[in-house]
Amino acid sequence: MGLPGARKISDLNPGTRLNIKVKPRDLPYDRSGVVQFRNVILMDTSSSVKGEKVITLKLENGYNVMLDEERIRIDGVLDDENIFDSEIRDGGPARTPSSVDSDEELPPITIISTGGTIASRVDYTTGAVHPVKDGSEILSIYPSMANLCRLDVRTVMNELSEDMSPREWVVIARAVKKAFKDGARGVVVTHGTDTMHFTSSALSFLLRDLPGPVVLVGSQRSSDRPSSDAFINLEHAVITASRAVLDRVVIISHEGPSDGTSIIISGTRARKMHTSRRDAIRSIDSPPIGRVVGKRIELDIPPVRLDPARKISIVGRFDRTVDMIFIHPGISQEGLDSMLKGKKGVVIVGSGLGHVGKRLIKVLKKHIDRGMICVISSACIHGRVDLNVYSSGRNLIGAGVIPSGTMTPETALVKLMWAMGTAGSEGKDRIISLFKEDIAGEWGSSTPFSEGL
Repeated sequence: MGLPGARKISDLNPGTRLNIKVKPRDLPYDRSGVVQFRNVILMDTSSSVKGEKVITLKLENGYNVMLDEERIRIDGVLDDENIFDSEIRDGGPARTPSSVDSDEELPPITIISTGGTIASRVDYTTGAVHPVKDGSEILSIYPSMANLCRLDVRTVMNELSEDMSPREWVVIARAVKKAFKDGARGVVVTHGTDTMHFTSSALSFLLRDLPGPVVLVGSQRSSDRPSSDAFINLEHAVITASRAVLDRVVIISHEGPSDGTSIIISGTRARKMHTSRRDAIRSIDSPPIGRVVGKRIELDIPPVRLDPARKISIVGRFDRTVDMIFIHPGISQEGLDSMLKGKKGVVIVGSGLGHVGKRLIKVLKKHIDRGMICVISSACIHGRVDLNVYSSGRNLIGAGVIPSGTMTPETALVKLMWAMGTAGSEGKDRIISLFKEDIAGEWGSSTPFSEGL
């Protein structure tokens, strides 16, 4: 039985804004121990702890709290409309999380969840985070998504970003292919931010003849934090997947530290540039291909003709015997030789224009002569690898080292893995030919002079 005079809070819709009073255990309401919360938002009413009905509320400071419903008295309902939905679609009716398929006129979007906080729920009973299981659950976290599209949420794995590998890249690619075959207009892939740019490169090489956009998105801060970027990132990813005239793999990221505008980055041009900033993922040596400003998409590339009947395919596979080695002052010939043993391919991250010490060139040549493929990238964030400027670079060319142009080291690594796995037994010349082919804009055209300044 509820508290005297209380309106049953579990009858209210998620998104309702209200004032409440909370009674500590065994304390009557006329005592000063009652705690008042103003301007709280009802988030969830579906949990129970040890037989007690508990609800989740978002406080004014942005954090969430879970409370026993029997200890709450409603002081006033400030807004009984779903406040999440009211900002999304002009004139659109508020929707509750149960109405996943309520509007057949909205575009069908598939969200493929791979792990990470953006597509997870915080369980305040245990403090743990778990991935969403279906459209109803993700809409309980992000209710406004129901006003943007018809959601189909598919959890294909629950992996931390650092645990992703080529095996997971292929699993995601297959899930994307199936989503489009099932009728999706676009696909959103939720992913941890740390290695998202590896996965976006991999999908860019694997997926061909896309009938719509594939949008990777993550968040730096969980949805229960007041500074979370999870909501706006997912919203902009869904807007891009449902409206953008794109047939490629892209990443959505904050343009700056504040909400409002996101950049759309080509899948092979991205890199995570900061450990915790909300605008951590940037486009390297190539401007973003567009922006999401509020609910509006602005593309800076020529429009494409989308064909829903286009038959998506997966091309190639990955060779996991490829490694990446950073060259640093003091690295020994013996140390480099040891690291290269057994490797079929390697990306060397050199200094400047793509340099290594002259004593190391003969070590590289030794392994290249035995059949290893060696690509060189640069530890510099911006600029092109050019082996024709200094004698050390020309000596690397003579040893058979392949320059990687404006590719980031991460994209060069994924590209070499893909080229070697795809060529299979066709031989070294075929691997090099595939690596040098521009598949998804990874080679770029030129490096803007102002880039990175």
